[in-house]
Amino acid sequence: MSQLDPFLAAGLFIILAPVVGVLITGLDRILTARMQGRVGPPVLQPLYDIGKLFQKRQVAVWGAQSFF
Repeated sequence: MSQLDPFLAAGLFIILAPVVGVLITGLDRILTARMQGRVGPPVLQPLYDIGKLFQKRQVAVWGAQSFF
C-alpha cells in the first residue's frame, strides 16, 4: 500500500473538508425539515449562504468603528 505525500494529503484535506462540511450541513438541514413536515432547503444552501455573506458590504455607524 503506497502512502500519500504529506503535502498532497494536506492539500486534499484543505480542499475536501469544507466541501464535505457543506454537504453534511445541507443534508442535516433537509433531514431536520423533513422531520418537521417541511420540504427544506436545497443541499447546497449553506454554500449559497456563504456566497451571500461575502457579497455584503461593511457598514460602520461611527467613524471610529473602522479604526478599531
